[in-house]
Amino acid sequence: MTPKGYVTTSGIIFLLVALAHLVRVLAGWDFTVSRWDVQPWGSVVAAVVAGYLGWMGLRIASRST
Repeated sequence: MTPKGYVTTSGIIFLLVALAHLVRVLAGWDFTVSRWDVQPWGSVVAAVVAGYLGWMGLRIASRST
């Protein structure tokens, strides 16, 4: 796999993760890790971070030759 393909794939995966977190918040789905309930604001933070990483990955991929 070329570096551009790797960065593009990573960017798309991160954007899909961000989308899944946003859907979880908007749909009101519960999420539990072991016995700990993850609060919706945790998914909002995760969506922002994953969205930023995805956006940066696609931005870098568009610049590379």
